[in-house]
Amino acid sequence: MLEQVQAFGAVGWDPRERVISIAYLGLLPAARRSEICAGDDAVAAAWFALAELPPLAFDLGEIIGCARRRLLSRLAHGPDLALRSRPPSFTLAELQEIDEGLLGRALVHDDAPRWARALAAVEPAGSPAAADHGRPRSRRRAAGLAGRTDG
Repeated sequence: MLEQVQAFGAVGWDPRERVISIAYLGLLPAARRSEICAGDDAVAAAWFALAELPPLAFDLGEIIGCARRRLLSRLAHGPDLALRSRPPSFTLAELQEIDEGLLGRALVHDDAPRWARALAAVEPAGSPAAADHGRPRSRRRAAGLAGRTDG
């Protein structure tokens, strides 16, 4: 998933020259996160949790804030982002972990309506996952997205 968030271009944000930035929001499966690499204008590149961002240059804080608000708005309407960010099969605990990672916080009682929609959007998916303690956890897959492997 990749969607355009907004165009940014206020005069003076970059003291070197006028810059127009088009920001996109995308989700990357955990298995592909190691593929990040620095470009021609950066010595290093790394992933950061939204709550642990380092100091940012120019208008990047505003851009990230805008993208985060878009992400939270999308999450408020349903589980589609968590379902599209999941592995092909998952436990409900793993889906919850993805959802909490996207939200940047633990789920609370107010999240129940969204989770009810999430439960309606999943179906059983083969053999159970290994048990942490007690009985094995049921593996699930997104209904209607079962054949997708692109995350």
